[in-house]
Amino acid sequence: MFDCHVHGPFSSDSNEKMEKLQAKLHEEKDLSFILTEHWDYDVPNEGSYTFNIDEYSKASKAYRSERLLFGIEFGLWDGIIAKTRDIAKAFPFDVILGSIHTSADLHFMSRKLPADMDKKTYFNFYFQCMLAVIKQAEYFDVLAHIDYISRYIDVSDPYIRLAEHGEILEELFKELLNNGKILELNTKLLFKQEAVIALEKLYQLYYDLGGRYVTLGSDAHHASDIAKNFQQAIGILEKCQLRTVSFLERKMVYI
Repeated sequence: MFDCHVHGPFSSDSNEKMEKLQAKLHEEKDLSFILTEHWDYDVPNEGSYTFNIDEYSKASKAYRSERLLFGIEFGLWDGIIAKTRDIAKAFPFDVILGSIHTSADLHFMSRKLPADMDKKTYFNFYFQCMLAVIKQAEYFDVLAHIDYISRYIDVSDPYIRLAEHGEILEELFKELLNNGKILELNTKLLFKQEAVIALEKLYQLYYDLGGRYVTLGSDAHHASDIAKNFQQAIGILEKCQLRTVSFLERKMVYI
């Protein structure tokens, strides 16, 4: 198993130690993962969440191996793409994840809908933000957790429905593939059967439009959560005829 989305001591929302992450590898001999620490500029009403690149480089020299690689997760929106591009060049990352956590003034972790939007409008706005990033940010490899917005929003049906968003998702997937990028299948919500069903339809559309490869990512912030819900993810991939890959030095590796 290769988990391509893991957080550790360099992410502001994780306090997991490198030693504990290494211990996880000793416990599970068939496990490998990529550390993808958060780098988010200008989060609305909060500031920036970054880390010291020099310290990250030291950690990489000390801990990097065939089974523990070093990447980054950029929180992207169209206003910070240029300055994030400089960070992409600052370190030889194994993979760069592109994520949509915010827009210029909205945080997609919010539990409440914006006052002027219903669910369909809000989700479409989220996908429009995602599409703008895909068109402008050539420097990421994998689009992470497309269903991030579903984790938090407090509505009766928090899942992405093709009947409501199929048109923009088709445009988004085509743009992603035309730009040589692939999707992550994030496993955070896959303990819920309804999430599995909803994501099967999304990833079938991705396949139908020419997508063939995905990374698996748990988005773990604790060693105990690495590769969590991977069996459910494998079921989705088998149904959609998709192949799991990893990355090494920004190049796709077949598993």
